[in-house]
Amino acid sequence: MDYAVSYRERERSSSRLKRIFVYGRSLGGAASIYLASTHYKTIICGMILENTFASLKEVLLDILPWFPFIAFFGGKQWNSRELISTIEMPMLFVRSMEDRLVAPWQMLELMKSAARCQLKVDY
Repeated sequence: MDYAVSYRERERSSSRLKRIFVYGRSLGGAASIYLASTHYKTIICGMILENTFASLKEVLLDILPWFPFIAFFGGKQWNSRELISTIEMPMLFVRSMEDRLVAPWQMLELMKSAARCQLKVDY
């Protein structure tokens, strides 16, 4: 991300300002949400999220319901639902009804939690 920001700054001097969008799928979506909630939020113009989970803890409980103690390790880390509620930018949510890792309801939860989002598109 630092490279993209420095590239954008160089382009600004040549009056060809580039817009930065972040794309993330599954765990990469959680990383994108984290980036958009940090100091990069003034630079990022929008997010594209594909089959991203609401929280790692819930994914672990879905995948390994017979080992609930494993979800303890997912705890507060990667809680995308909490972070996305603070982000104000356009978002595209792409979800698959047949994803074997991230249940479709996880993406719906993320969409609901993105209350400050200016534009939401579900595809």
